[in-house]
Formats: sequence, C-alpha cells, structure tokens
Amino acid sequence: MAESLQITCDATTVGDDGIMYLHESMFSGLFDLPNNHAEIVARLHPAKRKLFDALVAGERVEAEARDQSGAVVKVPLDHDVTVHVNQRYGGVRRFSYASIIAKHARAYGEVQARGFDSNCEPVIRQMPDRSFRIIFNTMPPRGNALGASFNMDHFGACMTKLTASKMTWDDRDVFHLPSATEAEIRAILQFLLSYGKD
Repeated sequence: MAESLQITCDATTVGDDGIMYLHESMFSGLFDLPNNHAEIVARLHPAKRKLFDALVAGERVEAEARDQSGAVVKVPLDHDVTVHVNQRYGGVRRFSYASIIAKHARAYGEVQARGFDSNCEPVIRQMPDRSFRIIFNTMPPRGNALGASFNMDHFGACMTKLTASKMTWDDRDVFHLPSATEAEIRAILQFLLSYGKD
C-alpha cells in the first residue's frame, strides 16, 4: 500500500486537463522572499515538504475532487507546486517549487512540539545564523484540542510574549525569533504542548 500524503497548501485548482494544481502562498515583512529562495525553503513545514518533494520526484499522487456533474472523482496532482510570494513594494511573484528546491534543499536542526496539532506538529527550526523559525503546517491548526474554537489572535498574542527576544508573527503560519536561549525554546515548546489543554 502506498504511503499516505496529506495535502496541505493554500489553494488548489483543477485544470481542463483534469490535473489538480497546488499553490502555496508566503508573505514576509522581514525578508525579501522573491530574492531569498533559501528563506522560502526554510518556511516549509515538513509535511508540506514531504508532499511537494514526492510530486517533484514524479510520484503519482491523487486527490478527490468534484467533476462538473458534482460527482466525486480521483484526479492526479501536477508534479510541481506554484509558490506565490509577496514583493516588498506590492505585487506577487510566482516561482516553481521544483526550481527553488533544486538549488536550496537542505536539512535543518529542529524539534517538534508533539501534542499541539495531531499528525502535523509545529516545528522550531534553527537557521544557520542561529535565528529560529516556528513553523505551523496550517493556522489555525487542524488537530488542536480547541478545535473550531481556536482563536488565532489570542494564540499569536500569547506566542509573541513568550521570550525576551522579540518574536515576530511574520506570516500566518511562521513566527520569527532572531535569537533565543535554551530556556526560551523550552518555554515555547511547553506553551505549544499545553495550549488548549488547560
């Protein structure tokens, strides 16, 4: 039996060719994403990266969609993903995920906050410059204990107060931390592990 891959991206479209196309959108007020593809890769949650890499490698992945008559049908996913990123002075640039990952694939030191989002736990990722990204698969999370009552504004306000070093909520599912002590990373992990379970 083939491995199950979760489809999580910002948008999907089904073309006239019967193929589903994936679109991933990213925003940053801190980084010039159109000219910093390594940062684009650094912001991908492991579950998304696993799916995107499988597609680029040529694996046949299918998803359910509705045809014109409303019937549920299986459609294949395209073997690439379009990444949409904001430009600093307005507008959006689009890139092929395959072209970005070919030049900027790398592994990062990271730890998962197990228990926050079932099957898609957030990760705290340390960058080469010793800054950190806290990356969520989706925000709001799909599998948090709070379910539909998860309040993103409350969560974000609590997150950004956890460390003495200024934490910035830089995108819907990415927090940036320029530096952090080991104790601060433990505090973030503990917060994520317990959020919604009090």
